[in-house]
This record gives sequence, C-alpha cells and structure tokens, in this order.
Amino acid sequence: MTKTISFIELCELVKAGRQPEKIYVPGSGEYNWEIDGYYWDGKEMLDDHTLNNLIKECKFRYEDSILTEKEKAYLSAVVAPFRDKQVHIHKSTCEVDQEYIAIYVGGETVFLPCYDKGDYYRGMDVGYDYSLEELGI
Repeated sequence: MTKTISFIELCELVKAGRQPEKIYVPGSGEYNWEIDGYYWDGKEMLDDHTLNNLIKECKFRYEDSILTEKEKAYLSAVVAPFRDKQVHIHKSTCEVDQEYIAIYVGGETVFLPCYDKGDYYRGMDVGYDYSLEELGI
C-alpha cells in the first residue's frame, strides 16, 4: 500500500513501531527502510542532503504493509482452513473505544474478540473489506 504523509507523520509511525518498507524522498529517489535499524538503502543514517530534502518537503510517499508480521501470522492461521473459499477481512468498531475484526468466508462471518482501539491492526481502515492479497496473507 502506498501512502503520502508528512515527515512528522513518519516520525510518529517510527515511534509507534511501524516502519515503512520503502520510502520515496522527492528529489532523492527511493530508499529501502530496513526493519532492524535506522538505515536507508543499507547505509547507516541519512546524509545531510537527504535529511534536508526530508525536512524541506512536506509530503513524501512510502510503501508499508498493512499488517505487522504477528498480525499476518495470526490471521493467516485463522483463515488457513478456508483458503479454497472467497475470504474478506473487515475492521469495524464495536464500542466507542474498541474495534474488532470480521472474517467473511463465503456466506458466513467469523467475529474475532473486541480489542482497544489502536492496539492491533493499525494499518487497516475501518469499514473496508480487504482481500487476503491486499493484506499480504
């Protein structure tokens, strides 16, 4: 999934532990973001030119997976018996500060337990039906 965000939004993602897989800096090109540290395209840290471009440009694009690796593993295990059927996964709200995941399999629905808003599945939008392919499952 490709999104356009500000530098401050990127910092908030990193603080929350959601590092993008790739990032495109206007005027500098595309970089890989390695999850094991703060590296750009396999090089330690940012050079001054790239850092200045990040700060000057308000917006840039990045590619990020919708789910964390743990979320992918969990949902993949849940849907494994149903892979031969059409499966969609949907994020909804169940109470003011809670959300849940609904898994649609054919004509049936499986509801996962509610969780506090923002604790899990942060990359998913509420109200959207995701295919397994979109989620990388």
